Amino acid sequence: MPVSGFAVHPFSDHQLFAELGNPRFASAEVASHGRAGYIYRYLSDLSAKTIVVENDYVDGDYLDDFAAYYVRCFNCYERHCKRLHFFKTDLSPEQFLKLVRGEVTETEMAAFRGGYSGFVVVRPLPDAIIGRTVLATYPSDGGRRNYTCTKNYFANLAGIGMTVRSLAFQEQDTVLAACATVALWCAFHQTAALFNTPAPRPASITRAANVVMHNARPIPSHGLNVQQMCNAIASVGLDPEVVEVRKNTPLVSLLYGHLRMGLPVLLGVRIEGAGMHAITLTGYSLRQARALKQEVAGGEKSIPMVGLRIDEFYAHDDQFGPFSRLVVKPSANVHNRIYPVTFEGSWTDRSTGKILQMAPEVAVNTRLQQDPGDLFRRAAMAHADTRPAKALGCQCRGR
Repeated sequence: MPVSGFAVHPFSDHQLFAELGNPRFASAEVASHGRAGYIYRYLSDLSAKTIVVENDYVDGDYLDDFAAYYVRCFNCYERHCKRLHFFKTDLSPEQFLKLVRGEVTETEMAAFRGGYSGFVVVRPLPDAIIGRTVLATYPSDGGRRNYTCTKNYFANLAGIGMTVRSLAFQEQDTVLAACATVALWCAFHQTAALFNTPAPRPASITRAANVVMHNARPIPSHGLNVQQMCNAIASVGLDPEVVEVRKNTPLVSLLYGHLRMGLPVLLGVRIEGAGMHAITLTGYSLRQARALKQEVAGGEKSIPMVGLRIDEFYAHDDQFGPFSRLVVKPSANVHNRIYPVTFEGSWTDRSTGKILQMAPEVAVNTRLQQDPGDLFRRAAMAHADTRPAKALGCQCRGR
């Protein structure tokens, strides 16, 4: 007898895409969906063996978006989601039933919990199907991989408490949340654990960002600029710090310093041929030997720092998936502007398959409270360059 509201399946691409689909977005379409493909590859690398489907799941983040927009639409959208749980161990429906009934030994229950790799909330939408996603990280590879912006998440699976260490991710819903909004949402999950500050949902972040300045309706969202991102950060009781990347900025070490403390960094990058995009940095790869010759542009001076040993960062990129890899590349001249370093990630040219260059424009960090130095910085800001703020997330929507 199956457990009511649950189903158990072997993990495969066909089964995953079938479970991610819905009447508005068939499994055949899911198979060509970029985020779905990324999650399949990611879970395959984690050696996933079993999917447990939790039907009629009520997700708070989706419910808030539903109330903010979808409930008012002419089309009737579902308010319930599905939640897919993933395990590294083989599991049959009969074994799952025994686990739920408590008809197993403590050793068997511990093995069941130990094989948990996280979950994906499936939204019943016509495109943005990947909702709140919490997946385990890759192994540390002998201490090389450092996922410093993670926390423990707890999931109740048919009465069984499960734990996974991660940072929540979701794909961009182009109606309610452009990429900068999703980047903020990911970062707020971590700052809430660090500072006990709020972790608002995407619709609330979009509204908070548009409180001071906006030239259009907040919803549907058309992207946020740096000032609006700072508004959203201030709305949860944190102070934003904006670093404009220049050719002499030791960016890799700067990012490392914040990530090493567990502070996520919002990085604004200009993607070759695609425009501005915002991602949330969550970790880094630290080598024993030097990975970079220098982390500033040629001719600029910088003392040797830890950043020279970093060859990759890990980012939540709403256009691809959680813990996406960013390879650090040397300084480059892009459209007559010199950058201290550039990055290569999952962005490719659709027609040629060429990996697209990502040039860092701005880094936005958060802090809990002001230090005395802020008084001098704020005074200096009164005389700072007042050029229009860069917009993030306007040109990469719905990739």
